[in-house]
Amino acid sequence: MQAIEPTPAMARKNFKIGDIITVKVDDTVYEFELLEIKPEGIVGRRGMVPFRQIDQLEKKKVSMLKTISAGMGVTYLTVTGVVAVLFLVSLL
Repeated sequence: MQAIEPTPAMARKNFKIGDIITVKVDDTVYEFELLEIKPEGIVGRRGMVPFRQIDQLEKKKVSMLKTISAGMGVTYLTVTGVVAVLFLVSLL
């Protein structure tokens, strides 16, 4: 996670519409898709969170290495499963 100063300027600089963000307000953590950045706050599906109420604002960072590794793992499992099924079918 990358901490962002909860101001309109920093939100516009670091976020784009559609990003998944984490907002901490009074010891409660909310994670949601960013729909809009207004001068007074950030907007998600359930409404707006005013910047003055935000204690912490973070952006989820996507790790390319983890994403690629996960994709390769799924591909490996799929290919292995197909080969196993074909092997079992050939035995029948």
